[in-house]
Amino acid sequence: MIRVVLDDQQLVRTGLRMVLDRQPDMTVVGEAGDGAEALRLLRGTEADVVVMDLRMPVLDGVAATREICAAGPEPRVLVLITFDTPARRRSPRCRPEHAASCSRACHRTIC
Repeated sequence: MIRVVLDDQQLVRTGLRMVLDRQPDMTVVGEAGDGAEALRLLRGTEADVVVMDLRMPVLDGVAATREICAAGPEPRVLVLITFDTPARRRSPRCRPEHAASCSRACHRTIC
């Protein structure tokens, strides 16, 4: 069950909430617009999964994810990032067929 959505853009949070709340096994129980707000929210909210944007103001998603991981195995963090550049699109490491290895590398780097 996905229970917390984090992104600095209200429109993105609203869109994710609309999609997730339509799923019978998912409920959004909180939203935050920056990493510091996310950590405060998680202290008082029971969450299974956090959808975390990496690029946020105040405390970025990388730092917030590190703190969440340091606190224990729950909640799990699903990283979301929409930032893209032409150089990243040309990089062989950022192609869809490499998604699993990129995800493992991101986890090792952040946590």
